[in-house]
Amino acid sequence: MLGTFGALSSKVKVNYAKIRLDNAIFRLHYRATSTFLIVACILVTSTQYIGSPIQCIMDGKKAPNAINTYCWIAATFSIPGSFGRSVGSEVAHPGVGPEEYVRNPNTGEYELADTVEHAYYQWVPFVLFLQAIMFYFPHYLWKSLEGGRVRSVVVSGCSRSVKDEERAGKRQILTRYMANHLRRHDAWFYQFVFCEMLNLINVIGNIFFTDKFLGYEFSNFGMEVAQFVDRDPEDRFDPMARVFPKVTKCTWHQFGPSGTIVKKDSLCVLAWNIINEKIYVFLWFWFVILAVVTALGFLYRLASVFYSPLRAKILLLKNAAAREEVECVLDQCHVGDWYFLSHISAEMDPRDFREFLKSLAAELKSGNNDSEPAEFSSLYPKSNDLA
Repeated sequence: MLGTFGALSSKVKVNYAKIRLDNAIFRLHYRATSTFLIVACILVTSTQYIGSPIQCIMDGKKAPNAINTYCWIAATFSIPGSFGRSVGSEVAHPGVGPEEYVRNPNTGEYELADTVEHAYYQWVPFVLFLQAIMFYFPHYLWKSLEGGRVRSVVVSGCSRSVKDEERAGKRQILTRYMANHLRRHDAWFYQFVFCEMLNLINVIGNIFFTDKFLGYEFSNFGMEVAQFVDRDPEDRFDPMARVFPKVTKCTWHQFGPSGTIVKKDSLCVLAWNIINEKIYVFLWFWFVILAVVTALGFLYRLASVFYSPLRAKILLLKNAAAREEVECVLDQCHVGDWYFLSHISAEMDPRDFREFLKSLAAELKSGNNDSEPAEFSSLYPKSNDLA
């Protein structure tokens, strides 16, 4: 395909940024979502705005850097039973309270209750960056599979930048191309459908991946935050404090004067969580919206594959005046040809596209679609060169 229009591509100047190889839903994944994730990754690592990611105090004094580093590496923890209690009277901070003991039903003895460790915050920037790559990958794959086919056609025959005196000749080139390569765009089309399916799998997979990463607290996170906003300020508990606590505990062991092990508790402020909680609240709502929109878009794509009248209606939306030509062309088109026509229609002036449809319909009716322009005969691939 690239050989077909390669010679003309170097002679016609086109703003490639305006040539779209996908659709709006696709761009929500690799442009909007990937960009936000990269910005979020940069934001949570910008210590100049939020200070040190962790700062601990011990015995009422600022902890040495060694303890800050240890607590950052070893992970801090919270006491589950201290969430939801009155701050200032029952607990110092949400999740920060005295150690709890529970009775073992088997032995009858009281044992130290489990704590909730917070090790994820070290990995947040890396996970956000990984997710940005994951949302960009289907677009990268599609660009590789597409191979510049649409761009070559636009550059060579149907760009809005083509001069008026050249339009008729360019339309004829495009007409000959479509007439000679009809029913040979299906592989190209199904590659795009595959990439759309990857987008859907990717966004759903990222919801479950994020839920796992945050200790299965992400699945209901957005709904709990929404309910928190509507509750009485005197009677509510911030769910973000459980998932992204600002103050946690850390235990430091050292040798005492007599050589015995001394355990010291420290309180640690996690400044990153101020940003993290906002990022993940937004991501919860964004992922849900994106998953719904992508699923609806994929259902529409399946409908266009299996229901041919829908394809005709879509093409007629912009070309109602050329109904007879549209019906003539679609009668001989496969779904890949229809989608290819839809793509290039977005890049052409509506009047030019109608003229092109009329020219293509006449070419197909005449059955004279075996000859190619002599000046471009060496550029057109053989039938087995184009999928």
